[in-house]
Amino acid sequence: MPLGILMVATMLKDHEVAVYDPNISDDPYGGLKKKLSEFRPDVVGISIRNIDNQQGVDFFYYYKTLRPTLAIIKETAPAARVMAGGAGFSIFAKTIMERVSEIDYGVYLEGEEAVPELLRNLDSPEKVKGIYYRKNGKVMFTGVRSLPDFERLPFARKDLVDLKKYSGKGGIGIQTKRGCAYRCTYCTYPYLNGSKLRMRTPENVVDEIEDLVRRGITHFMFSDALFTIPLRHAEAICREILRRKLKVEWFAWAEPKLITREFLELARDAGCVYIAYSTDALSSGALKVLGKNFTEADVVKVYNLAKEVDGIKTGFCFFVGAPEETVAGLFKMVVFFIKGNIVLRLKRKGGIGLNWIRIEPETGVYNYAVSKGVIKKDADLLPEGDVKEADLFYVHPPLKSLSRVVKVLLVAMNSSLSLINKFRHAHG
Repeated sequence: MPLGILMVATMLKDHEVAVYDPNISDDPYGGLKKKLSEFRPDVVGISIRNIDNQQGVDFFYYYKTLRPTLAIIKETAPAARVMAGGAGFSIFAKTIMERVSEIDYGVYLEGEEAVPELLRNLDSPEKVKGIYYRKNGKVMFTGVRSLPDFERLPFARKDLVDLKKYSGKGGIGIQTKRGCAYRCTYCTYPYLNGSKLRMRTPENVVDEIEDLVRRGITHFMFSDALFTIPLRHAEAICREILRRKLKVEWFAWAEPKLITREFLELARDAGCVYIAYSTDALSSGALKVLGKNFTEADVVKVYNLAKEVDGIKTGFCFFVGAPEETVAGLFKMVVFFIKGNIVLRLKRKGGIGLNWIRIEPETGVYNYAVSKGVIKKDADLLPEGDVKEADLFYVHPPLKSLSRVVKVLLVAMNSSLSLINKFRHAHG
């Protein structure tokens, strides 16, 4: 469910609004043309949520779909003005505006307050903070605006999409907070949403969950960067779900250091069926450079809890070739990956994934990669045309050869797991 664009649409109370999501269409571009022809918009907003899937294996570059999308908009609704926004856009806002002339306005960072104000000032966008626009062929920026008071924002409108098409496997997201106080050096969340937590009350969060249940939706995900920070907030939400006796299933991202058996059992009783940890590394040197505030012992603790606590599946993700990773640290992580996958998957309690760090601007890893000569300071992290994945992902220079070996191992393991899953489905 396109949560960001639905939040913006909810704020456009004085406008007629329609939402089209090509991700759930059998004919994405044909469906867009049909929607534009029927709705005949004055303004078209494009949400660029992700530039790519950030996967070192099975990489997909979503950004390549932007120009074909704009071509259909310009052909079908030539008089409509076009604005772009979303997390992916904001990371590369100036670059995209300079390269893609079909976009008239760029909405930088959160758009719930900026977009309604922009629509009142389409001919004088310089009056609106947080907006990129064009003047005499030059891209202008009005400056950063304050982030909205998240708790005061209404629930995202759900009537603008077919919720049933998103139900299952976490397709429907609920935010309990925005912002992240952590400083993981590869992550853009503090840049996009600020480092100060803006939290909704547990009662307000569960009001939205209850509204979903009334609409027949009982499966969702908490789309926070970290649901369990602060832990007392997550606990209060779980208790409120239990108090209202809501029968739901959900999953969330968690931070391992503060997790206890008691919390996992509480979350399970409140409907949690899957919890994921971005553990990233095992060696102390790599964890330190990645900005993590936990240790290998914390990772082992939650791994053991994953084996012991029934009713919740658990996922772990590690980075291959992280900054300051050592050969010994990489070997230890690969052993943990293989052993842990065998144990968790045989018990049907989850699994462990490997990935590589996507280098993004405004992150510590970007600065580190430049300082170590992994990339040049003027490296194009938003390439046009053919994309060379090796130019976009960080690999610690001493581990390049080993990283290639691990990638072959991961592809082979993924293929084996796929065959096992097909066998299970075929034979019950």
